[in-house]
Amino acid sequence: MTNVKWTLSAFVLLLCLSLPSTEAATDRGHAWIRSRPFTTAALVLGDKTFDAAQYGRVCNTLLAWKPRDSLFARAAAADMPWHGHAKPRRFNPGDDPERNVRFGNVMKDRIRQIQTTHAGGTGWLVWDEPQRTSMPIAADIAKWIRENFPEALVYTNGLPMGARRPSKYYGEEPPGGKYPYDQYVQDLVDIIQPDVVGFDLYPFKEDGGTGNQFPTVAITRRVALKAGIPYWAIVQAYRDEGRGYRMPSESDVRMQVFSLLAHGYTGITYFTYDPAQGPAMVDRERKAAPIYYHVAQLNHEVENVGQALRFLTSTDVRIVPCNGNSAPAHTVPWAPGAGGESRIEAISITDTAPAPWKDVMVGFFEDDDGRRYVMVTNLWHGKGAAAHERPITVRIRLANDVKHVGRLARETGRPELLVVRDGVLELTLPGGTGDLLRLGDATFPGLEP
Repeated sequence: MTNVKWTLSAFVLLLCLSLPSTEAATDRGHAWIRSRPFTTAALVLGDKTFDAAQYGRVCNTLLAWKPRDSLFARAAAADMPWHGHAKPRRFNPGDDPERNVRFGNVMKDRIRQIQTTHAGGTGWLVWDEPQRTSMPIAADIAKWIRENFPEALVYTNGLPMGARRPSKYYGEEPPGGKYPYDQYVQDLVDIIQPDVVGFDLYPFKEDGGTGNQFPTVAITRRVALKAGIPYWAIVQAYRDEGRGYRMPSESDVRMQVFSLLAHGYTGITYFTYDPAQGPAMVDRERKAAPIYYHVAQLNHEVENVGQALRFLTSTDVRIVPCNGNSAPAHTVPWAPGAGGESRIEAISITDTAPAPWKDVMVGFFEDDDGRRYVMVTNLWHGKGAAAHERPITVRIRLANDVKHVGRLARETGRPELLVVRDGVLELTLPGGTGDLLRLGDATFPGLEP
């Protein structure tokens, strides 16, 4: 970063001016998120691969994919919050002909036993990737958990956009033969009525390419904002040779996560922690792979920036393509006045040499008091590329009255003040990495005193 910090006395003065509100939200999802640290989790299948201390160095919440008491017990013993996965086939006996859809006493009693026996149960993922035909059952599960365990977050996780046939989302041939993806996401919200809605998406290909995640990201964001609920995502942290997915590099995984933060996502889960469909963060002997250390560092920064993001609402997302690049589908090029922030007059990338994904994403936010914030994210990444191998320097020209810019330091979680020189702020961001900024001062909501 090329800008120096301002003087301590001036910084303290600005920090003390009208701190933003951090009062609790009235809806369940936002209130839950604001009352806890930013959630980072990873999907865990095996009890032998889960060591709470090792896992706790990379994520702060366990997502137990199967209802194994040993997983919940180890998390509880380590004082680690845990989430369960409430899907009928995980609970019903194998000889039940309606195993995949039955929500009866067997499942209810087991969820109740898990929740009351093991301390730390703070949420339930209800039915990963439900199709339209399954949503009424998922809605019954969500309602029952909410009524019986009102302190627990109830959330669901949808399929990503891109299926060739609408039956993938509907569960059978839909009426009229059509079922648009935005209607699928809307049905997730309207029928299941979750506290949080999300999706899973794995964009990194073995051939070195990256699929465009932004249609799924943007549609889920739009539907959730309209419904007034938070939105989360499950991201790629594994390799699957059969499906042609590569193991994400450091710059890969950072790009996927920070671009989600720029869209206002307030919870991140990784697929997977242990081997499920291929190599992941740890192997069956608990030996950590490089992705484990990449995610550990990433989540440290995410949780720091997430302190404030929990209290912000996404208002706009724009992209600044590098020379020769086009804006990906479902992204909108930046223009003056975007996000209602008229004080940003120009945004450019100093190194104009063309390269795929050598672009910048700009997310705009407001807090409960209408104060504005900006997140600038470097989208440049690549197969096998470390973050330091894909840096971008962003040049931001600001209005004359903006003399300094606040930055919530992702490294420390503390605010700092950057000096604007000759009307320009320059930020050098590692590959796939973003910074949360505020023009004019360094007041951010949600920070620890």
